[in-house]
Amino acid sequence: MIEFSCKHFGSCGGCFYDKIGSTPYKELKKQLVKKDLQSVFDSRIIDNVDFIWLDKYSRRKSTFHIDCNNKLGFFASRSKKIIKIDECLICNKEILALKTKIEEFLKSLPAKLFTKAIITNFDNGLDLVFKITQELTFSQSQKLINFAKTQNINISYQINDGDFLPIILNRSNQINIANYQLDLASNIFIQATKEGLTEIDKIIKEQIFSVSKSKNLKIADIYTGFGAYSFTASNLAQNITAFEGSLDMIKILKNNIAKHNLNHKIQAQNRDLFQSPITHKELNKFDLIIINPPRNGATPQIKEIVKSNIKNIIYISCNPKTFAFDSKILLDSGFKTKKLTILDQFIGSKHLEIAGVFTK
Repeated sequence: MIEFSCKHFGSCGGCFYDKIGSTPYKELKKQLVKKDLQSVFDSRIIDNVDFIWLDKYSRRKSTFHIDCNNKLGFFASRSKKIIKIDECLICNKEILALKTKIEEFLKSLPAKLFTKAIITNFDNGLDLVFKITQELTFSQSQKLINFAKTQNINISYQINDGDFLPIILNRSNQINIANYQLDLASNIFIQATKEGLTEIDKIIKEQIFSVSKSKNLKIADIYTGFGAYSFTASNLAQNITAFEGSLDMIKILKNNIAKHNLNHKIQAQNRDLFQSPITHKELNKFDLIIINPPRNGATPQIKEIVKSNIKNIIYISCNPKTFAFDSKILLDSGFKTKKLTILDQFIGSKHLEIAGVFTK
């Protein structure tokens, strides 16, 4: 049951909704997404959208800003002012518990040295990245090591916008997908919630199975990131080619492919998908596309897709507006909307995740 009543609302800029019950909250978010989609999709499609509502305390990654007194908080709305918080209805409870311990720990360290604490709750434990203003002394490093050991967490740091450097890694950060334990970096981009990723995995598996039960499909996973959906699909397809613009992500993906002996099943390719989208001729060898672009959409790639022989597309987006824009290109070229699913991964905000299945 989603119910909002946070004492920090109005000062903290993290949430848009407060003092609202579950039913009116859901109706407001339904109207928001309908507004974004109504100019593109038939009303019957919009009226039959599947909504998946996640609950409070589900976000598994949070970035806390650190003020001049080493207190952790979030920015005020449209401001760089840091609002100190002692509760949050959005963050995973394990993250909140660690946040409190970090504040106590930072009392022994200089002010203005730490600017951010980024906490991720991976499937096998918590990971903490500090952003700092200068190199740590030996004594400061030792304090961080002792804190990490006491809390059984990983700790890394980043000086301004430099490289992420480990202080101590008690374990490899992992998430579990399709019975594969994937090793991930501390600064990885992952779906906002574990539950949201599980729901998207279900959509992908359902569509793959509906296209072919013989496991002979060839799939293109475009904007793959670290390859989450490639591993989801790996037991249901003959071959998957994963395309990604970030070399760091490709390295992580290749390491996990090798770790699980899947070189025969998943191939990773580095590609600037905005400047050099996969051409329609290259796409013709695939049976199904999974595409999960950044917030600005994937219009150059979509224009190549509609020129190809592809008949099955799963489009996942965190921006309904750019999703609608790209979907119009698909629909105008003859694709039909098989299914739309909305996931409320960004509880308390106006944001939504959307997954569309298109067929021709």
